Amino acid sequence: MELDDNEGQQRQQNWRPQKLQFEVGYGYMFSKRIEQAPEGCDFEFLKIDFGAPLNEPDIF
Repeated sequence: MELDDNEGQQRQQNWRPQKLQFEVGYGYMFSKRIEQAPEGCDFEFLKIDFGAPLNEPDIF
């Protein structure tokens, strides 16, 4: 995308976040909790990269 510096600064100054379309349910959860593409496009609460690792349970 080719923009001169002035155009880029003007767009950045005029940018406003969109109003949320959902106040409850999956749409709300998605809009509040989804990660961006570089992070994997997953819900942040599904991450498992914290805490001590758990061993697999014994299966009898």
